[in-house]
Amino acid sequence: DDSLEPGPIAGRCPNVSESHCWICSCRLGKRFLNPRHHCRVCLRPVCGQCSPSCITMEGRSTTQRACRHCMNNAARAPEQTRRLEVIARGLNEMAFGKSTGGLSQASPPSLEEALRQCEVGFQMLMEAQR
Repeated sequence: DDSLEPGPIAGRCPNVSESHCWICSCRLGKRFLNPRHHCRVCLRPVCGQCSPSCITMEGRSTTQRACRHCMNNAARAPEQTRRLEVIARGLNEMAFGKSTGGLSQASPPSLEEALRQCEVGFQMLMEAQR
């Protein structure tokens, strides 16, 4: 599933100026002929040039604007998933030797699952050291 989970629509990121693009710092607003948009992943204000992509998000029926930063993160998700899987297996081996000890040897289906496996492996390692 390549969709991203949406952030809260009503909320905005605190400590982010609404008058400037958070990526390139250009002034935003109709007076500057540079409409203000919001990335629907991170909810930060962005200009059109820094948010050229639209993505499908869970729970939304239409595509949503996404900034370059969030799109780059999404593009790196498969590699990050693989790296987390390696870390999860290493934690598992440290806690239980060569046995699987409850962590699946199959590739995790998502970044979230790989992260969950790391958390489980870390917890098992902490318990094994007690």
